[in-house]
Amino acid sequence: MPNKLVLKEHDVELAKRRLEKDGPRATGHLTWRTIKNIVTSWKLYILIIWDIFFWNGSINTSAGGYLLWLKSLHRYSSAKVNALGSTAPAIGIFYVLFICFGSDLFLGRTGAIVLACVWNLIGLIILSVWNVPESALWFAFNTMYSAVALSSVLYGWANDILRHHPDERSFMLIAMNAISQIIDSDVETANVREIMVENKFAPENVTAQVGDVVKFEFWPTNNSVARSEFAYPCVPYSLTGASRVGLGFYSGFKPIVANLAQPAYYLTINRVTPIFFYNTAPGACIDHQMVGVINPRDATQLSLQKEAAAAATLALSPGEPIPQGSSVSSFDTSTSTSSPPSSNPASLSPGAIAGIVIGALAFFAVLGVGIWALRHVRKPHVPRSHRPYSEPDLTSLGTTPRSPVTPHTAVSELPGNTIDGVLVGGGGWRPESEEGLYVGAEYAAG
Repeated sequence: MPNKLVLKEHDVELAKRRLEKDGPRATGHLTWRTIKNIVTSWKLYILIIWDIFFWNGSINTSAGGYLLWLKSLHRYSSAKVNALGSTAPAIGIFYVLFICFGSDLFLGRTGAIVLACVWNLIGLIILSVWNVPESALWFAFNTMYSAVALSSVLYGWANDILRHHPDERSFMLIAMNAISQIIDSDVETANVREIMVENKFAPENVTAQVGDVVKFEFWPTNNSVARSEFAYPCVPYSLTGASRVGLGFYSGFKPIVANLAQPAYYLTINRVTPIFFYNTAPGACIDHQMVGVINPRDATQLSLQKEAAAAATLALSPGEPIPQGSSVSSFDTSTSTSSPPSSNPASLSPGAIAGIVIGALAFFAVLGVGIWALRHVRKPHVPRSHRPYSEPDLTSLGTTPRSPVTPHTAVSELPGNTIDGVLVGGGGWRPESEEGLYVGAEYAAG
């Protein structure tokens, strides 16, 4: 017998009657009346809203962000990263048990769903802010599986409130999953763009989207990578303008050590705008034009940057002072059709645009089906016995005597003698008879 703390007596009796009458499976038929009841019911919209929270809140459980963050700390080996990455799903088992038992014992379904959503939302807000203490990030990553705990209560609640109508239950479970998954906020997997740093950058020209990771992999002998600016190929980005002081990136020199992993430097792209870089090793920039660009504005920018590197007289590493008598100046690109890159805001990816379009089409399709169903469902049939009764209008007959057989034919005089409409001594009409038919003389005489 199921848990009596959850099921009421009438639920048990209902289940017994259903099993005795229909067997172990209750089936229904989907009709337009059923669709109308679903579309006009509050249950559909409440369940869809909660399901949207579930699908969007649980995306980060499979995105791999926790493992990437652990790896970015550069404190743990690969085995340790994998071991620490199991803490979130392990704590998630506790969340599932607590939310499920809590919904049955003391929280109720609504309280359990709200608690799971709020707890998960706290972690998502911390991860969205990101610039928080490391301990807060540990907490946030280990709360993300509370969204998974929501699912068992949510779908159990949906089955419970729709238990009397199997056809509505089936349709609504499909609808809430389809709609919520269509409009969820999909997270694109970060792509890693590798650039080999040896006697040149390979490749020198890279295209990356927001969220992608550019990996600079260093090879012998001792190389580095630092950010520069267009027309300033061999000096740090922070020296190219007063507003850029302290900005840019620098890997530092990465010597190759035998029997150790290949050194690398990772750069996460947060804006789709041209990013120029160069190798700060002595002679690399000026003598070998070791420069490159991420997301160039046009095809000529890299060639112009190489020309500027070949013509440069000053090469510096980040933090290195400018020698006396020298100054930082830009390469003259006035003879070229290219111009310094402008900061363009990131645009929507094709996948995001496709998701928005598909979601909008699905919404209008569901709305159209609902409107069509509301307008084409037949009105309920009213039995004849329940229809309102009205007396026939006899005023048009006037006061002239009429034939009982052909009432629209006037009769000058009823034959024979009548008493209260009953014929005596001849044929006549008897109003008191059940059918109002012509009554013979023998009927009256009897």
